Amino acid sequence: MTMVDIYDRTELRMQESQLVSVGGVISQTFSFVGRHCVALYVVALAFAALNSVQFFKIMLPKGTTLTIFNAALVATQLIGGMIAQVGLSHATVEALEGRPFSLQDALRVGFGRFLPYLGAAFLLVLAAGFASLLLIIPGIIVFCMYSQSLVLSVVERAGPILAMSRSRQMTRYNRWRIFAVYLAFYVPYLLFFFGVGAYAAIAAKGNAVALAGKMMNIQIATVVAMFVVSPLFFVMPAVLYHHMRRAERSGGLGNLSEVFA
Repeated sequence: MTMVDIYDRTELRMQESQLVSVGGVISQTFSFVGRHCVALYVVALAFAALNSVQFFKIMLPKGTTLTIFNAALVATQLIGGMIAQVGLSHATVEALEGRPFSLQDALRVGFGRFLPYLGAAFLLVLAAGFASLLLIIPGIIVFCMYSQSLVLSVVERAGPILAMSRSRQMTRYNRWRIFAVYLAFYVPYLLFFFGVGAYAAIAAKGNAVALAGKMMNIQIATVVAMFVVSPLFFVMPAVLYHHMRRAERSGGLGNLSEVFA
C-alpha cells in the first residue's frame, strides 16, 4: 500500500464518518420539542404576543407616529427573536449533552451572547448576500458553509470571525445535507404562507375592501402558524450543530486504525 493509497483511504473514511443524517436531525428536533414542549411553547407564546402587537397599528393615525411604531416593532421583533434563538440554542445543546434544560439559564445566555451572535449573523448575511449577487447556487453554498457560525458563537463562545472559520471547517462534507434540513423545515411553512396569500387574493376578486379584510385574516393565520412551528425553528439549528459536532468528533484520528485494517 503506497502513501497515496493510505491518504486516499484516510480521507474517504474521515469523510464518510463525518456525514450527518438529515432524517436523524429532523427526527431528533421533533422529539426534543415533544419532550420540552411546555417550556418551548412558553417562549413561543411570548414571541406570538410580541408579533400580535402589529394588530394595534390600525388604531394609529398615518404619518410619523405610525412609521415610528412600525420601526420600533420590527426592531423589537428582531432583537427579541435573536435573544430567544441564542438562549434556546444554548439550552438545547446543554440538554442534548445530558444537562438540564433551563429557561432561566437560556435567558441569561440569550442576553450575554447576543452581541457575538449578532456579529456572526451580520457576517453570514453579508457573505450569503454577496454570493447571491453572482447566482442563487453560490448564495446557498455560502449560507450552508457558514450556517453553523450562529450556534458556534453561542455554544463555543466564539467571536464572529472565529465562528465563521469554524463553521467552514465543520460543514465541509455536509453542506447539501444542511440545505436539505433547512428545506424540510422552512418549505412547508413558506408554502402555507404563500398559499394563504394566494387564496385571499383569489377570494377577494379584486375588491380592495374585501382584500383588506382578507389580509387581516392572513396576518392572524401567520401569527398562529408561527406560534405552532417556532419551537421547531428555535431548536433545529442547535440539533443540527449537535449532529455536526458528533460527526466531527467521530472523524478524528481514532478512525485511522480502520485504514490499516
